[in-house]
Amino acid sequence: MKRLGERLSTRLPAEVRHRCARIRRWGQFNSPLPRTEVVSKVWEYIKANNLQNPENKREILVDDKLQAVFGGKSKVSMFEMNKYFAQHLS
Repeated sequence: MKRLGERLSTRLPAEVRHRCARIRRWGQFNSPLPRTEVVSKVWEYIKANNLQNPENKREILVDDKLQAVFGGKSKVSMFEMNKYFAQHLS
């Protein structure tokens, strides 16, 4: 008979818990992001790495990581960004 406050052991074996956690993480990071979140994340990266041109804030100075997104260009305007995102997002 179970006393108040006691729980039945419903824990899964450690190996099964580990596999379930990996599957959840995989699904979380491999699900597509909406366009608005992609733009937001790219802007976070741009601001964190100080990639805005200080003389012209509408211009983004593209680093090595962003060149794949922006077609190998070294600079893009804020307005051109959406054109390049459209090539990668469906």
